[in-house]
Amino acid sequence: MVVKYSLLLPLRLTEHNLIQIMIMKRMAHQFWRAKVAYSGLLLILMSLASCTVASGDEVVGDVSESNMPPMTILIGEDAHAATRGAYQEGKDMTEYAVYSFNSETKKTWTNNSVLTKNADGTWSRTKEINFPDQTTAIDIFAMKPGFKGHNIEKTKMLAAEKSILYTVPNKNYLQEDFMFSSLMNQTMKGTNNIIQFNFRHMFSYLRFKAKLSNEEIDVTIHSIVLHNLKAKGKFTLSNDVANEGEWALEDVYDDYEFVLPKDSILTYNATRSLHIDDSTLFVLPQNPDLFKMDASTKFSYADSLNQTYVEILCKVVKKNSGVEIGNESDGWAHVYYPVKTAKWSSTKYPFGGSFTLTLTFTGGYTYDGEDFLSRYTGGLIENTSVEGVKGGIISEEWEDDTANSGTITL
Repeated sequence: MVVKYSLLLPLRLTEHNLIQIMIMKRMAHQFWRAKVAYSGLLLILMSLASCTVASGDEVVGDVSESNMPPMTILIGEDAHAATRGAYQEGKDMTEYAVYSFNSETKKTWTNNSVLTKNADGTWSRTKEINFPDQTTAIDIFAMKPGFKGHNIEKTKMLAAEKSILYTVPNKNYLQEDFMFSSLMNQTMKGTNNIIQFNFRHMFSYLRFKAKLSNEEIDVTIHSIVLHNLKAKGKFTLSNDVANEGEWALEDVYDDYEFVLPKDSILTYNATRSLHIDDSTLFVLPQNPDLFKMDASTKFSYADSLNQTYVEILCKVVKKNSGVEIGNESDGWAHVYYPVKTAKWSSTKYPFGGSFTLTLTFTGGYTYDGEDFLSRYTGGLIENTSVEGVKGGIISEEWEDDTANSGTITL
């Protein structure tokens, strides 16, 4: 409201005229204050709308827009994985997610774009992935199958820390292969708008072989359980070096079971693979504390100290009579062994190592540490000694295998 004073206004105002003028001035002042307050509120709302805050544990900064065309993204093979089998080949990858950050300011640029492979081989993206401009550098982080869900308990994608907290499911048929990749200081001009992710595997991958060394029994193996392995850890991606990261494991333990794709009949004195194609058991990279067995020690002692040993669910048959022995209520005999060697994390393999575990089946033990065969045959058959140790598992670096090797390419 604008109050106009007429030049013809008489010099002497009546009391009524003065009251009207004072009322109009007060109304004009109140209108001005309301307009200022409204403008301030509008500015605050616009400021809040410009900030992006992700749900859950994630907090990200401002996400800007760009007129640059979408990136072309390729998937290559990481040099660290070239000499070992990969659980999942690139051609089988169907989903992964991408974050990117301004290399200088560390502000979020791409906030969790999920890429999904379509039936025709093309890829869909939940958010555009591009560069800010020709010369601004960004750091790009990718994870398969993603940074959220898939048993991930907590995600942090911040300027200072980029990590996931993960618990590995304890049976192989419930597990999912995880891979990651990162690129540092990438620019549109330097890449021609084409980037390539070289994914690295994040777990230790275990396969199993077995040899029967007791000719008085026949054995069919159903599953192998590794007791007292660390199950939970935080994986932190390097903020400075491409394709690097590290696990920090918590003291949370579980028993990991590899259920064979098909029950496997062992052959006397012959070593055979217990996997088919790329069937493996995933565990967090670790060097477990191994149970050292002697004549007076029970496996319950190992459980009390979170020490690792192996349990075999199997059928054990006396060859001379064809009678199954030692079956428990679930229909399987449970035979126990120590693990002789198991180192699944090292400078060479801080994560993603691949190992073959070879079991020498001599007859084994009960959970109470008794000779299994002697216990269930009245002493007619006994556990046989191999290399001074009565059976057990030896872990070795994964031997390359044509049927299970694959490059990660798209």
